[in-house]
Formats: sequence, structure tokens, C-alpha cells
Amino acid sequence: MFKCTMIAPGIACGPAVIWATAGESIRRQQVSLPSVPAEIQRFDLARRRAHRELNEIASRAEATIGHSAAAIFTAHGQLLDDPKFFEPVLRRIREQQMGAEVAVHATIEEFAGRFASLGNSRLAARAEDFAELGDRLLKHLRKEAPKQAPCLSNPSVLIANHLGAADIIALDRNNLLALAMIENGPTSHAALLASALGVPVVAGVAQLSGRVRDGDTVIVDANHGYILVNPSALAIQEYRMRREIFDRFSTELAELRDVPAVTPDGRVIHLGANVGLLEEVPYALTQGAESLGLLRTEYFYLAHGEPPTEEEQYDFYAAVVRSIAPRRVTFRTFDLGGDKSPSASSAAEANPMLGCRGIRLLLECGDLLVSQIRALLRASHYGPIRIMFPLITSLTEFQETMLIVRQIEQQLRDEGVPFDNRVPYGCMIETPAAATIADILASEVEFLSIGSNDLIQYTLVADRTNLRVAHIYEPLHLAVLRMMRTIIRAGHRRDRTVSLCGEMAADPIYSIILLGMGVDELSMSPVMIPAIKQIIRGVTWAEARDVARGVLRQQRAKDVAAYLENMMESRFPRMMSIYGSDEDPLASVPGSDCHISVETKSPVVPRNDQTTPVVTGI
Repeated sequence: MFKCTMIAPGIACGPAVIWATAGESIRRQQVSLPSVPAEIQRFDLARRRAHRELNEIASRAEATIGHSAAAIFTAHGQLLDDPKFFEPVLRRIREQQMGAEVAVHATIEEFAGRFASLGNSRLAARAEDFAELGDRLLKHLRKEAPKQAPCLSNPSVLIANHLGAADIIALDRNNLLALAMIENGPTSHAALLASALGVPVVAGVAQLSGRVRDGDTVIVDANHGYILVNPSALAIQEYRMRREIFDRFSTELAELRDVPAVTPDGRVIHLGANVGLLEEVPYALTQGAESLGLLRTEYFYLAHGEPPTEEEQYDFYAAVVRSIAPRRVTFRTFDLGGDKSPSASSAAEANPMLGCRGIRLLLECGDLLVSQIRALLRASHYGPIRIMFPLITSLTEFQETMLIVRQIEQQLRDEGVPFDNRVPYGCMIETPAAATIADILASEVEFLSIGSNDLIQYTLVADRTNLRVAHIYEPLHLAVLRMMRTIIRAGHRRDRTVSLCGEMAADPIYSIILLGMGVDELSMSPVMIPAIKQIIRGVTWAEARDVARGVLRQQRAKDVAAYLENMMESRFPRMMSIYGSDEDPLASVPGSDCHISVETKSPVVPRNDQTTPVVTGI
């Protein structure tokens, strides 16, 4: 049994088909000086052929999946035409007399390394885009035949060591029961496209490599993030039952896509999606997202390697707004620094998470803030948006930021540039400082958004990525829950909506207590929107408030967890059987003796919505 990361939920069982792609050694390390022009010509020819191939793939992607999928390959083609990419290749050939293959490989490694070293899974996943582009160029330089996707003659589970986005487009979906990508990251373009295949998909299970062979019976439990190789007859029987339950459950959830998240006694909760890429928007809509509750703009910044221009930002923001209008987009301004190091600030810091990050960096780099706000306001011409600022810790920070914003708005008016002059501005509540003065902030902001990931981390002084203290990072710690209640109360006293956009929003265990405390909006990974919507529609707000009161009477986080799990097991037993426990899913199956290999496991809005009456929680 191997743990992995869910990309698309579901359960499947069948024979394994292994698709291994082996890398080839690079020939022609160096060339003679007279051969340099011919080597440059080889590279230019390979670049043109790769461009034509990408255009063909984009056309197939447009026909089979849609415009957003096609945009991935269009972007790859644009990279081929970008001097920032091809000039370093030419420079290596001219100045170092590298063979074209070596020059391409070295340049790809340089670009991919920038992203892989950033310490952020979504940004590191962009390294896969460069690797895929490099593989394509190298194949054309070697004049190799295009790689053929496997043809599944019988219903099978496809296991691949690594897939590119184009490989997903080429997959024959007939007889595909499930897909396991051993090396791909969960936020790679291949993973995003695979989520639309309509089958269970998992990724990031490196320890599976070499441990499964063609024809082995494999169970993919994407709900809990497990792959079972050659399971017992009892395990197969157990999972057949679970699959039937999940299939019925999924049918019910699909019927909820276009209905509101409203409790039986009339409390409406707005459900949005957290995204960082334009390609994620269509999937968010298919899952029933009512808005983009958090658009992480820093991913666009870091994908450029240097600060993007106002026009580059405007094109991206406008495309996002148009893709979801008339629904709303909430843009978070660049949340740079900390674990997302920008080129805008090269100064080393001993403790970057307590250093110049978020709004602090934007105020220090005024030009960056100005170009982003101008681009965002120009994009507001195409649909409703909100703008929120990260890591606000004082009223002064927000006031200083808004002074700049008002000056930018006046500049745009003077220039005759159209924009929505009613854009709401809010702030992220991510620190104990901001939580403590939430009532003061609420007097000036137009909405509050709880960033639960950082709020938990800063409150408990525990880095969740540090294995030595990860057990201290506890969303159900009473200090965290009381702080959230304080924030929600402060916002409601000023008639401000309060949203939560951290990972807590996507966990069924936490949804009822958040509802009971009075949160107005939840923004989460799109895949969990249907399940959270079912919970909200299945419990009254009065009951949720009683649960929240009961939770806050506990004294320890483990008591809170037990209280919530018992309640959820009694009210939503099928939900808990599917998404509940992270423990060994076969612990209760007699005779089960599986080795567990540990891997990392992740787990239409009115235009004038600010005037909606806000009701209090507990």
C-alpha cells in the first residue's frame, strides 16, 4: 500500500499497464567553431517544427477539452518565441560552442531550476512545463518519431512514471479505469488536465516506481490517497463496496452543482474556488464554484522570473475576469517574500517568514504595487472583482496602501481609462495582530478574509512543513478557533462579510464549526466544493451554532476533533467513509496486512454583494 496525492476523486480496481519513458543521453557535447552556424540552423529548424506540433496539439485540446486546455500549448509555443528563452540557447552555442542538444538541455535546466528551488509546490510544478518543452525540442533535434500513447485493449489502470500535458491530450480514454502519475506534481499542467479525464487520478508516489508490474492487480483509492498493489480478495471485495457507495454519492453531488449552498433554515454560504492559473477556472466552474474566492497573483509573477509589466498583468487578469464573468474574482495582490522569493527583493533575511513579505514588500517596492493595481483596475472593466491585501498587521498599513490606490484611481480617470470605480478592497487576516484589531480594520475595509494557513502557523508558532513541529500545527487548537470567532464577530458588527480561504475551508470535518461561527464565504480547492455544499445543505444553521458552542467548550484540540468526528459520523456517515480518516483504509478488513510506504499526501454573484445583510454567528 502506497500513499499518494489525489488529483481527481474516485475508486478503481484493475490490471496495471506500465508506461515508462526513459531519458536518452545527449550526444554532440561540443562542436567546432566552423560548425556553429549549422548548429544554430539545426536549433531554429527544431524550434519551428516544435511550434507547428504545439499548434496541432492545441487544436486537438481545444476540440476535446476546451479553450483553457489549448491555452497551455499556446503558452508553450509562445515560450519558443520568447527571446528570454531562445537567446540563452543561441548564446551557449555561439560562445561556448555547445551542441544544440546540450545548449537546450542546459537552458531548460536553468529555467526549471529557478522554479524547483522556490520551495512551493505550485511554482515548482512550472518546472515540469520547461522540462516538457525541452523534451519536445530534443526529440526534434534527434529527428525522433513522436511518442505514442499506450492503447489499452482491456479496462486497465495506467501507471506512468511521468506525463506531459500533451501526453494527457493523446491518451486513449477507452478502457482507462484510473491514472497514477508517479513523478508528476499535483499542480502540474498534466495533473490539471488529468483531473478532467473522468476517472480517479493520483500523483506524487515516487516509491511506487519498480514496485508494480504489467498485469498486477491495482486498486486506486483517490479519495484517501492510496494505491494498493496485488491486494487480497477481502480488500478487493471491500473496495468494490466502497466504489458503489462513492458512485452513488458522486451522482448526488453532481446534482448539487447549480443549487445554492443554503442551510434548511435559510442561511446562505457563498462557495468560491482557490486558483492560481487560468487553466484551473473551467474545472472550478464544473464543480459549482460561485466565484473565484482567491486568485493567487504571485504565481503569475513568479512564472515570469522577473517583475511582469503592467500590460502583461492586465492581459492575464482580464482573461481571468472574462473567463468567469458575471461571477466575481477576488484577487490577492502579490504575496511575495517568505517562501515565495521574488527578484524584486534580493536581500537575504535570516527569517523570511517574519520579514519583508506580503504588503510590506509591496509598499517597499512601490512601482510593483502601482503596476499591479493599475492592471487589476483596468481588468475590472470586464466583470466584478474584489482586491485584497496580504499580511496586513495594522490599520496604518491598510491606510497607506489605500492612499496609493486612490491616487491610481484618479490617474486612470484623468487618462480616460475605463474601470469599475466600485471595486471593494479588503485585507487578509493572517496574524494574531490582525485578528486582535479586526474590529478596527473592519471600520475601513469592505470585507475580511481569514487566511487560515498562515493564521494557524503564526498563532501556534509552528511551520507545518517542518516535520519536527508539524504535529503542533493544529487547526482545531482552541486559540485558533477563538481567534476566528473574534474575527467573524468583529466583521459582522461592522456589517462586513467574512470569508475563509485556507485549507480548513475544504475539510468536511471543519465545515460545520465554520458555519456555526458565522463565516459568510468559504473558498477552497474546487474538488471539494460539492461535498462542502452537501454538508451545508444538510444541517440547519441553528444546529451548526450548537455544534460550534459545544466545540468551544472543549479544552484540548483532540477533544474538539473527537467531538466533531462523532457528530459527522452520525450526520454524514457516507461523507466520512469517503473523506474522513487518513488512517490505513483497510485497518478494519480482516486479514489485511499491507505495507504502507509513506509519501506526502495533500489533501452567480450579485454585483452589489457588499450590501447583503450580514448575520452574526455564535
